[in-house]
Amino acid sequence: MTRQWRPLITRSCLFEHEDPFSRLHISSSQFLEDITERGVCPKCHKSRMYFCYTCLTALTSIQDRIPRVQLPVQIAIVKHAGEVDGKSTAAHLPVLAPDHVKIYTFPSIPACEPNDVLLLFPGENAHPLEKLWEMTVQTGHTTGPCVLCAKEHSRRPRPVAEALQSGLPCAVLEGGHSAFWRPQRGKPSGWLATAEAVHLAMTRLLALQGCTGHVDDLLFFFKFFYAKISSRYRQASNAVPDPGMSVHPEK
Repeated sequence: MTRQWRPLITRSCLFEHEDPFSRLHISSSQFLEDITERGVCPKCHKSRMYFCYTCLTALTSIQDRIPRVQLPVQIAIVKHAGEVDGKSTAAHLPVLAPDHVKIYTFPSIPACEPNDVLLLFPGENAHPLEKLWEMTVQTGHTTGPCVLCAKEHSRRPRPVAEALQSGLPCAVLEGGHSAFWRPQRGKPSGWLATAEAVHLAMTRLLALQGCTGHVDDLLFFFKFFYAKISSRYRQASNAVPDPGMSVHPEK
């Protein structure tokens, strides 16, 4: 029997049989498959594919074809200066919801009034989002801008979280399951990528407010990259033998 080498990523969500997006209503990204060459960002004029992760804008060729998402609140994402912009799913969000999402790089943070802000971060005093919503309704406050503290730089302390948590109600999302394609070492499956966390938070917030509709197109680029990377690794795992293994059938 021939033994084949398989990349470690085959242990990730990319190789689960169930489609993690099957129950969502995400617009077709088929037109992105037709793009084979990099374009130029209309703002910084740098070479980019699909959108510019620095200027947070789509390339001119697809600006009128990608979905434009409306959200129930304003989202402020605060990231650490050490994060690599091109690897963060946070960059997808202001491209898809430019009227409602803004990204800040620490130490720049938005001015926040505690009564109008919900900090989405697993702090020590955090409550489940649903419980915190009940608490705000009982006190007569409604959730305003939702500040999301994105992933910290792994080799540094957590100044972003510490700066934001002071005086702000802190919420966590329970029951999520990540489909992120980069294995998160030492993290549970509920450790969501930024795009996933914002989508789940907005979906639950809409339900708590009794609103109809959905914000599934927040995962438009996320789903596209998931499918593209999944296909690539599946093909590689089926085609490339392990050089350390015998390619001849075992006797």
